[in-house]
Amino acid sequence: MKSIHRHVGLMFAAVLALSAVGCASDGTSSSGSDRTVSQKTEDQALETRVKTALVKAPDVSGTAIQVEVLRGEVQLSGFVKSKAEVQRAIDVTRGVSGVKNVINKISIRS
Repeated sequence: MKSIHRHVGLMFAAVLALSAVGCASDGTSSSGSDRTVSQKTEDQALETRVKTALVKAPDVSGTAIQVEVLRGEVQLSGFVKSKAEVQRAIDVTRGVSGVKNVINKISIRS
C-alpha cells in the first residue's frame, strides 16, 4: 500500500512539474501566435482608440462597425448606410495614431 501511495505521490509531483513548465512564458502566446504580450496589449489599446474615434465621428455609425487589430493593422467590418460612410470610417481610422493599415470589410446596407 505504501508503494502505491509513493507512486501516486511521484506521479502527482511529475504532473505539477510539467504543469509549471507548461505555464512558463517567454512573452509569446502558447496558441501558436508570434505576438508578444506587449504586442497584444498595444493592439487592444489601438482597437479602443479606433472604436472611440468611430463613435465620436458624427457622420459614422460607430457602433455598427466592428474593429479588429493585428500588429497595428485594423480590419473594419459591419453594415453602414452609404459608400460615403464607409470612406469616412476608413479616413477616421487612418487618422488614429498607431494604425499601419486599414482593411475594409464594411458592407453597405440596402
